[in-house]
Amino acid sequence: MPGLATICVLFSHKANGEKAHKYRLCRHLPSYIGLGLKIVSRFNKILTFLNFPGEVVPLALLRPISGSASMAIATDIIKNNGVDSFIGILASVIMGSTETTLYTIAVYTGSVKVKNTRGIIFAALAADLTGIMVSLLVCRFMF
Repeated sequence: MPGLATICVLFSHKANGEKAHKYRLCRHLPSYIGLGLKIVSRFNKILTFLNFPGEVVPLALLRPISGSASMAIATDIIKNNGVDSFIGILASVIMGSTETTLYTIAVYTGSVKVKNTRGIIFAALAADLTGIMVSLLVCRFMF
C-alpha cells in the first residue's frame, strides 16, 4: 500500500511532538485493516443467513461509535440505492433506532463521575444490536 505509507509519512512529519507514536500507528495500519476485513468476512455467513444487506454493514458497525460517520454512510447509501429502496429504508430505520452509544456513555458517565463503565457499555451495545436486528425484521415485514 504505497499510498497509505506516503500519507502516514506526511502525517508524521507534519505533526510536532508525538512523531514516533503516530509513525508506529501508521506503520501497522495495513495490518489493522487486514484484521478488520478478516473479522467482517467471518460475519459474512451469519449476515447471509439473516439476509442482511452488505451495503448496510458499515453503517451498523459505525453507528455506535460515530454519529457523523454513520450519517455520511447513510447519506451515501441513500444516494447510491435510492430513498425508496429496501436498503435505503433499512439504513433510515437503523439511524432512527440506534444511538451513538460510546459518545453518550462518555458524556453521561463523565458528568456524574462514574468510574466503572464495563456493564454499561455491554448493555448499551446489546441494545444497539437489538435495535439493528429489530430494524431488519420490521423492514422485512413492512416493506
